[in-house]
Amino acid sequence: MNLLFCVSMIVLVCKCMADTFYESDSGVVELTDDNFNRTVLETDNVWLVKFYAPWCRYSKELRTEYSKAAKAMKGFANVGALNTDKHRIISKYYHIKEVPTVVIFIDKNNPTEFFGQSSSPAINITNAVIEAIKLNVSTKLNITSQESSILEKSSTLH
Repeated sequence: MNLLFCVSMIVLVCKCMADTFYESDSGVVELTDDNFNRTVLETDNVWLVKFYAPWCRYSKELRTEYSKAAKAMKGFANVGALNTDKHRIISKYYHIKEVPTVVIFIDKNNPTEFFGQSSSPAINITNAVIEAIKLNVSTKLNITSQESSILEKSSTLH
């Protein structure tokens, strides 16, 4: 009986480990249909969400760079990932047709899909989030493009 219990526990642990696409220290929050609204939409936090499929070669290739971006953005943007195979409600709601798809949630009613270059994805993702935040702040402050360029020049330290 004890042997059966031990084998069952090992199988359960292996299954749980297989369900996790990102390591616990990656900085990436695993999102689900159950926690997405509460975690992403019902907060004032900036979120970058990768919709992925664990079998997808491109989702796997982006995993390391996405983790780098998550660590680099810690403190000013949250980074999450949602498995589209397991969590279809949210994926369908946002019309996710291809994986991986990366979406920036600043204005929660109008998320922005990220289209990046394949070279240096972590840098491209991070820069896209920074630009989206700047645009959102400028919009909230009613800053024109001329005022925005003046602010950028005046904020540069020499």
